This record gives sequence, structure tokens and C-alpha cells, in this order.
Amino acid sequence: MTGERFAELKGKTQMDVRVLWSLVGLAFGVALGFAGAFGGVGAFFLVLFLGVLGFVGGRVIEGDLDLREIFSPGGAGRRR
Repeated sequence: MTGERFAELKGKTQMDVRVLWSLVGLAFGVALGFAGAFGGVGAFFLVLFLGVLGFVGGRVIEGDLDLREIFSPGGAGRRR
């Protein structure tokens, strides 16, 4: 595979990811809407909490978020 072809494929992959995230956001919004409409406020907040928990868990698994930086006892801004 040539470098030019690789760059072309890499650009398509990045574009597809952006489209995927917008669809994920749409699906999450629809789920929140149904939870609020049919389950009430409690169901709305439960779906919201579980969605945020799943998002954070996914970011940790992908390696985009390090929980040690957030929950370190020395604070987020301190470096040793």
C-alpha cells in the first residue's frame, strides 16, 4: 500500500468516526426522550447517568482518559 493510498484511507476513517459520533448522540437523545416521556423524570436521570457512565468507561478503555489524573490525591494540576 502506498503512502498516498494510506493517507486517503486514514482520512475516510476519521470522517466515518465523526458521522458515527453524531449518530450515537442522536440515539442517546432519543433514548433520553423516550425515558422522559414514558418513564418520568426518574427514568430520564437514570438513563442519563448510565449513558455518562458508559461514555466515561469507554474513554478509559480506549485510553483517552486516565482516571488516575482525575482522582489523584495531589490534585489535577500538581506534577512531581
